[in-house]
Amino acid sequence: MSLNTPSQASTGTSLTSVAVDLSGKFAHIVNRQDDTISIYNIDAGTGLLALFGVPVSAGAQPFHIITDCPANSLAWTTKTAGTF
Repeated sequence: MSLNTPSQASTGTSLTSVAVDLSGKFAHIVNRQDDTISIYNIDAGTGLLALFGVPVSAGAQPFHIITDCPANSLAWTTKTAGTF
C-alpha cells in the first residue's frame, strides 16, 4: 500500500477511542452512540483493518478504552452514562 492509496474500515457511530494491543495485531474501537466496541485485525504488512467478528455490547455510552497489556486478553472502557 502506498501513501496515496486510501483505505477504509467502517465502524459504528461516533467513534471516541481506539486502543491497539501490544502485539499490534488488534485494534479496539469504541462506538459511543451504538454502545458497542468493534474489534479489528490489523494486517502486519499493509496496516489495513478487517472486522473481527461482530461489535460487542459495551453498555450505555462507552467512551475510552484500554487493553490488558501484556496479556491482551481483556479490554476496559469508561462510560459517560448509565451504571458501571
